[in-house]
Amino acid sequence: IQLALNFIWSFLFFSLRSPVLGLIDILLLVCCIGLTIIKAWPVRPLASLLLVPYFLWVLYATTVNAESGYSTDDRKIAIIEAFYMLSLRFLG
Repeated sequence: IQLALNFIWSFLFFSLRSPVLGLIDILLLVCCIGLTIIKAWPVRPLASLLLVPYFLWVLYATTVNAESGYSTDDRKIAIIEAFYMLSLRFLG
């Protein structure tokens, strides 16, 4: 589910250039990650702890997404897109 939400967010935010739809999607992603951390804690505490940096990164992306919704400046979205692509290169 998280992978699908992540993929859909990229499509909504970058291809459709819809920060509002992207925000709805990324908020669902934040909830899914939070639930995964909570549910995994009793079974594998280390796995939960290892998800915390990802959770924080997605929270940061959520704030950037929300802020971009207040601006219709295409340059700002282009900068976010470049930053996102750069982060993908370093992470994978």
